[in-house]
Amino acid sequence: MTQQTTPLTPDQAHAGLLVWSVLVLICAPELIIRAADAGWIGSPLWRSLSVQNGAFWPGLLRDWRPNYDAQPWLMFLTYSVLHVGIWHMLGNALALWWLGPQVIAHMGPRGFLVVWAAAAILGGASFALLSSGTVSMVGASGSVFGLMGAVVTYRYVLQNRLWTAAGIFAALVLLHLVALVAQQGGIAWQPHLGGYLSGTVLALWWATGSPPANGASGN
Repeated sequence: MTQQTTPLTPDQAHAGLLVWSVLVLICAPELIIRAADAGWIGSPLWRSLSVQNGAFWPGLLRDWRPNYDAQPWLMFLTYSVLHVGIWHMLGNALALWWLGPQVIAHMGPRGFLVVWAAAAILGGASFALLSSGTVSMVGASGSVFGLMGAVVTYRYVLQNRLWTAAGIFAALVLLHLVALVAQQGGIAWQPHLGGYLSGTVLALWWATGSPPANGASGN
């Protein structure tokens, strides 16, 4: 006896392709750099060069001299495709795989891309405004937290389950405090906050003033 499976709809197929495309975007650089670290390709210098040229450096928004003219602006996006190691990359990739389809279901492919990019940009801006010192920052977690903010907004805030939404936010704050103590401050919480808030605001705006998620027009 054969088991029949329901074929994917075009929207589901497009959503899966979009998530896979972003997964490749955030995973490929770390995998390539990892191979260079191991001596399989290129040079072991690739990691330091990628950080120098692609990480988010707050000093570039002040008086630091960039390596190339567009660096102070491009870094608002390039930092989000770099990671400090394989586990950092895998954590963000798994979160994207879990949250991405949920955001697409609520906001459509365009909404997903808007949240992803805006959370990266505003996550970088939050790091620039709230961090101190001269350290750089990399990782897709600002965008991931943007997706999380959007999902929480649709599933709880817009359903008037405000206490649940507040509890999730409080739990995230507590987890960050524990991580800050455990890692002695070695975690960039600022892009997480900026990304989460941007995802929340965009989801509220999208739900009240944007076209339907499937792109259909009403009459």
